[in-house]
Amino acid sequence: MLLAGANNSGKTALLSALDLVVRGAVPTTPRHAAAVEPARVRARFVLSEQEQNQLVAKYGASRPTIRRALRELELRGLIQTRQGKGRFVRMPSPIAITLTAENYRRHQREGRRGFDAQVREQGHRPHQEIIEVASIAAPPEVAERLGIEAGATVVMRRLRFAVDDQPVQLVRVYYDPSLVAGSRLEQPVVIPDGVHAELRRLGVQVTRLVEDFQGARLPNADEKRTLQLPNGVPVTRNIRTAYAGDQPVEVMDTISNGEVVSYRFAIDVGAFPHQEA
Repeated sequence: MLLAGANNSGKTALLSALDLVVRGAVPTTPRHAAAVEPARVRARFVLSEQEQNQLVAKYGASRPTIRRALRELELRGLIQTRQGKGRFVRMPSPIAITLTAENYRRHQREGRRGFDAQVREQGHRPHQEIIEVASIAAPPEVAERLGIEAGATVVMRRLRFAVDDQPVQLVRVYYDPSLVAGSRLEQPVVIPDGVHAELRRLGVQVTRLVEDFQGARLPNADEKRTLQLPNGVPVTRNIRTAYAGDQPVEVMDTISNGEVVSYRFAIDVGAFPHQEA
Protein backbone atom coordinates (compact mmCIF):
# COMPACT_ATOMS: atom_id res chain seq x y z
CA MET A 1 0.00 0.00 0.00
CA LEU A 2 1.28 3.45 -0.85
CA LEU A 3 2.60 5.16 2.30
CA ALA A 4 1.67 2.17 4.42
CA GLY A 5 1.06 2.85 8.08
CA ALA A 6 0.14 6.52 7.61
CA ASN A 7 -3.21 8.02 8.40
CA ASN A 8 -5.34 9.48 5.60
CA SER A 9 -4.78 13.13 6.52
CA GLY A 10 -1.04 12.55 6.55
CA LYS A 11 -1.14 10.81 3.16
CA THR A 12 -3.09 13.68 1.71
CA ALA A 13 -0.66 16.25 3.10
CA LEU A 14 2.42 14.57 1.68
CA LEU A 15 0.82 13.88 -1.69
CA SER A 16 -0.32 17.51 -1.85
CA ALA A 17 3.26 18.63 -1.30
CA LEU A 18 4.49 16.25 -3.99
CA ASP A 19 1.76 17.52 -6.29
CA LEU A 20 3.04 21.09 -5.94
CA VAL A 21 6.53 20.03 -6.98
CA VAL A 22 5.55 17.61 -9.74
CA ARG A 23 3.23 20.16 -11.33
CA GLY A 24 5.88 22.88 -11.28
CA ALA A 25 4.93 24.98 -8.26
CA VAL A 26 7.86 26.80 -6.69
CA PRO A 27 8.99 24.36 -3.97
CA THR A 28 10.22 26.98 -1.54
CA THR A 29 6.90 28.81 -1.21
CA PRO A 30 5.02 28.89 2.11
CA ARG A 31 2.21 26.97 0.36
CA HIS A 32 4.57 24.06 -0.26
CA ALA A 33 5.77 23.94 3.34
CA ALA A 34 2.24 24.27 4.69
CA ALA A 35 1.08 21.33 2.60
CA VAL A 36 3.53 18.92 4.15
CA GLU A 37 3.45 20.30 7.70
CA PRO A 38 0.43 18.23 8.87
CA ALA A 39 2.24 15.10 7.74
CA ARG A 40 5.21 15.96 9.92
CA VAL A 41 2.97 16.41 12.93
CA ARG A 42 0.56 13.51 12.51
CA ALA A 43 2.25 10.63 10.74
CA ARG A 44 5.42 8.91 9.64
CA PHE A 45 5.82 7.35 6.20
CA VAL A 46 8.28 5.18 4.34
CA LEU A 47 8.59 5.47 0.58
CA SER A 48 10.14 2.33 -0.87
CA GLU A 49 11.13 1.88 -4.49
CA GLN A 50 7.84 0.07 -5.12
CA GLU A 51 5.93 2.97 -3.61
CA GLN A 52 7.83 5.42 -5.80
CA ASN A 53 6.57 3.40 -8.78
CA GLN A 54 3.04 3.93 -7.48
CA LEU A 55 3.70 7.67 -7.30
CA VAL A 56 4.80 7.56 -10.95
CA ALA A 57 1.52 5.86 -11.84
CA LYS A 58 -0.56 8.26 -9.72
CA TYR A 59 0.89 11.43 -11.24
CA GLY A 60 1.69 10.21 -14.72
CA ALA A 61 5.14 11.64 -14.17
CA SER A 62 8.56 10.19 -14.85
CA ARG A 63 10.67 8.64 -12.11
CA PRO A 64 13.24 11.49 -12.35
CA THR A 65 10.40 13.97 -11.75
CA ILE A 66 9.19 12.06 -8.70
CA ARG A 67 12.75 11.84 -7.40
CA ARG A 68 13.14 15.58 -7.90
CA ALA A 69 9.96 16.18 -5.93
CA LEU A 70 11.18 14.01 -3.09
CA ARG A 71 14.59 15.67 -3.20
CA GLU A 72 13.00 19.11 -2.92
CA LEU A 73 11.14 18.01 0.21
CA GLU A 74 14.35 16.54 1.64
CA LEU A 75 16.31 19.75 0.98
CA ARG A 76 13.70 21.63 3.01
CA GLY A 77 14.20 19.23 5.90
CA LEU A 78 10.63 17.94 5.63
CA ILE A 79 11.54 14.34 4.85
CA GLN A 80 14.71 12.32 5.37
CA THR A 81 16.29 9.31 3.71
CA ARG A 82 17.38 6.37 5.85
CA GLN A 83 19.83 4.04 4.18
CA GLY A 84 18.21 0.74 3.35
CA LYS A 85 14.84 1.79 4.77
CA GLY A 86 13.42 4.47 2.49
CA ARG A 87 12.18 8.01 2.97
CA PHE A 88 10.35 9.21 6.06
CA VAL A 89 8.43 12.32 6.88
CA ARG A 90 10.39 13.83 9.74
CA MET A 91 8.53 13.74 13.04
CA PRO A 92 10.92 14.76 15.87
CA SER A 93 9.89 14.34 19.51
CA PRO A 94 9.93 17.81 21.11
CA ILE A 95 11.70 18.20 24.44
CA ALA A 96 11.03 21.23 26.64
CA ILE A 97 13.72 22.18 29.16
CA THR A 98 12.02 24.07 31.98
CA LEU A 99 14.32 26.45 33.83
CA THR A 100 13.20 26.97 37.43
CA ALA A 101 15.01 27.11 40.75
CA GLU A 102 12.67 24.41 42.12
CA ASN A 103 13.51 22.04 39.25
CA TYR A 104 17.22 22.56 39.84
CA ARG A 105 17.01 22.05 43.60
CA ARG A 106 14.77 18.98 43.27
CA HIS A 107 17.05 17.25 40.78
CA GLN A 108 20.10 18.04 42.92
CA ARG A 109 18.39 16.61 46.04
CA GLU A 110 17.48 13.46 44.11
CA GLY A 111 21.04 13.06 42.78
CA ARG A 112 19.89 13.26 39.16
CA ARG A 113 21.44 15.08 36.23
CA GLY A 114 19.11 17.88 35.16
CA PHE A 115 18.91 17.01 31.45
CA ASP A 116 18.32 13.32 32.14
CA ALA A 117 15.66 14.05 34.75
CA GLN A 118 13.67 16.38 32.50
CA VAL A 119 13.84 14.01 29.53
CA ARG A 120 12.65 11.06 31.63
CA GLU A 121 9.84 13.15 33.09
CA GLN A 122 8.59 13.67 29.51
CA GLY A 123 8.56 9.94 28.80
CA HIS A 124 11.80 9.64 26.81
CA ARG A 125 15.18 7.95 27.21
CA PRO A 126 18.16 10.27 27.81
CA HIS A 127 21.79 9.47 27.11
CA GLN A 128 24.99 11.44 27.62
CA GLU A 129 28.35 10.62 26.12
CA ILE A 130 31.76 12.21 26.55
CA ILE A 131 33.34 13.19 23.26
CA GLU A 132 36.45 14.82 24.67
CA VAL A 133 38.06 16.26 27.82
CA ALA A 134 41.02 18.54 27.17
CA SER A 135 43.01 21.52 28.41
CA ILE A 136 42.65 24.35 25.91
CA ALA A 137 43.08 28.10 25.59
CA ALA A 138 39.90 29.79 26.81
CA PRO A 139 37.79 31.30 24.01
CA PRO A 140 37.33 35.05 24.64
CA GLU A 141 33.64 34.81 25.62
CA VAL A 142 34.44 31.98 28.04
CA ALA A 143 37.39 33.84 29.58
CA GLU A 144 35.21 36.92 30.07
CA ARG A 145 32.50 34.93 31.83
CA LEU A 146 34.98 33.07 34.06
CA GLY A 147 36.82 36.29 34.87
CA ILE A 148 40.20 35.04 33.62
CA GLU A 149 42.69 36.28 31.04
CA ALA A 150 41.80 35.58 27.41
CA GLY A 151 43.80 32.58 26.23
CA ALA A 152 44.36 31.25 29.75
CA THR A 153 44.17 27.46 30.07
CA VAL A 154 40.80 25.96 30.93
CA VAL A 155 39.48 22.43 31.27
CA MET A 156 36.93 21.76 28.53
CA ARG A 157 34.46 18.87 28.65
CA ARG A 158 32.71 18.18 25.33
CA LEU A 159 29.58 16.01 25.44
CA ARG A 160 26.71 14.93 23.24
CA PHE A 161 23.21 14.55 24.71
CA ALA A 162 20.66 12.27 23.06
CA VAL A 163 16.95 11.57 23.41
CA ASP A 164 15.69 8.13 22.38
CA ASP A 165 19.08 7.53 20.70
CA GLN A 166 18.75 10.72 18.62
CA PRO A 167 21.47 13.36 19.31
CA VAL A 168 19.87 16.67 20.32
CA GLN A 169 22.56 18.75 22.05
CA LEU A 170 26.28 19.38 21.70
CA VAL A 171 27.67 20.74 24.98
CA ARG A 172 31.01 22.27 25.95
CA VAL A 173 31.63 22.95 29.64
CA TYR A 174 34.60 25.03 30.84
CA TYR A 175 36.36 25.23 34.22
CA ASP A 176 39.38 26.93 35.75
CA PRO A 177 41.91 24.07 36.14
CA SER A 178 42.81 25.15 39.69
CA LEU A 179 39.18 24.69 40.71
CA VAL A 180 38.71 21.13 39.44
CA ALA A 181 42.22 19.69 39.92
CA GLY A 182 42.12 16.02 40.92
CA SER A 183 38.37 15.63 40.34
CA ARG A 184 36.37 13.60 37.86
CA LEU A 185 35.71 16.82 35.97
CA GLU A 186 39.20 16.35 34.50
CA GLN A 187 38.40 12.80 33.41
CA PRO A 188 36.48 11.55 30.31
CA VAL A 189 33.65 10.09 32.40
CA VAL A 190 29.97 10.95 32.77
CA ILE A 191 29.33 11.80 36.42
CA PRO A 192 26.23 9.88 37.61
CA ASP A 193 24.84 12.58 39.90
CA GLY A 194 25.94 15.50 37.74
CA VAL A 195 28.79 17.98 37.54
CA HIS A 196 27.39 20.27 40.23
CA ALA A 197 27.39 17.38 42.69
CA GLU A 198 31.06 16.92 41.84
CA LEU A 199 31.65 20.64 42.45
CA ARG A 200 30.04 20.29 45.89
CA ARG A 201 32.46 17.48 46.68
CA LEU A 202 35.18 20.01 45.92
CA GLY A 203 33.62 22.45 48.37
CA VAL A 204 32.00 24.60 45.65
CA GLN A 205 28.26 25.28 46.04
CA VAL A 206 26.52 26.68 42.97
CA THR A 207 24.13 29.45 44.05
CA ARG A 208 23.15 31.20 40.82
CA LEU A 209 22.78 30.42 37.11
CA VAL A 210 22.70 33.01 34.31
CA GLU A 211 21.49 31.93 30.84
CA ASP A 212 22.41 33.93 27.75
CA PHE A 213 20.45 32.90 24.65
CA GLN A 214 22.30 33.58 21.42
CA GLY A 215 19.46 32.92 18.96
CA ALA A 216 19.08 30.47 16.09
CA ARG A 217 21.21 29.86 13.00
CA LEU A 218 22.14 27.14 10.55
CA PRO A 219 24.65 24.60 11.92
CA ASN A 220 28.26 24.48 10.88
CA ALA A 221 29.65 21.28 9.37
CA ASP A 222 30.81 19.82 12.70
CA GLU A 223 27.48 20.53 14.42
CA LYS A 224 25.50 19.07 11.54
CA ARG A 225 27.60 15.90 11.56
CA THR A 226 27.72 15.45 15.35
CA LEU A 227 24.01 16.10 15.84
CA GLN A 228 23.10 14.15 12.68
CA LEU A 229 20.95 17.04 11.43
CA PRO A 230 18.98 16.82 8.17
CA ASN A 231 19.18 19.67 5.70
CA GLY A 232 17.39 22.83 6.70
CA VAL A 233 17.23 22.20 10.46
CA PRO A 234 18.55 25.14 12.54
CA VAL A 235 20.38 25.04 15.82
CA THR A 236 20.02 27.29 18.84
CA ARG A 237 22.81 28.37 21.16
CA ASN A 238 22.74 29.31 24.82
CA ILE A 239 25.58 29.98 27.25
CA ARG A 240 25.03 29.36 30.95
CA THR A 241 27.32 30.71 33.64
CA ALA A 242 27.20 29.13 37.10
CA TYR A 243 28.24 31.13 40.16
CA ALA A 244 29.22 30.26 43.72
CA GLY A 245 28.31 33.49 45.42
CA ASP A 246 29.86 36.17 43.21
CA GLN A 247 32.51 33.83 41.78
CA PRO A 248 31.90 32.35 38.29
CA VAL A 249 32.84 28.65 38.44
CA GLU A 250 31.49 27.11 35.22
CA VAL A 251 30.54 28.11 31.69
CA MET A 252 28.36 25.75 29.64
CA ASP A 253 27.99 26.43 25.91
CA THR A 254 25.11 24.41 24.41
CA ILE A 255 24.18 23.91 20.77
CA SER A 256 20.70 22.36 20.45
CA ASN A 257 18.66 20.90 17.62
CA GLY A 258 16.32 23.86 17.14
CA GLU A 259 13.52 21.64 15.89
CA VAL A 260 13.50 19.42 18.99
CA VAL A 261 14.73 21.29 22.06
CA SER A 262 12.86 24.28 23.47
CA TYR A 263 13.39 26.24 26.67
CA ARG A 264 10.67 27.37 29.04
CA PHE A 265 11.15 29.88 31.83
CA ALA A 266 8.82 29.68 34.82
CA ILE A 267 9.34 32.67 37.13
CA ASP A 268 7.44 33.08 40.38
CA VAL A 269 7.19 36.85 40.72
CA GLY A 270 4.92 36.75 43.79
CA ALA A 271 2.35 39.36 44.64
CA PHE A 272 2.95 43.06 44.11
CA PRO A 273 2.46 45.29 47.17
CA HIS A 274 -0.78 47.23 47.17
CA GLN A 275 -0.41 50.79 45.95
CA GLU A 276 -2.62 53.56 47.17
CA ALA A 277 -4.46 55.54 44.51
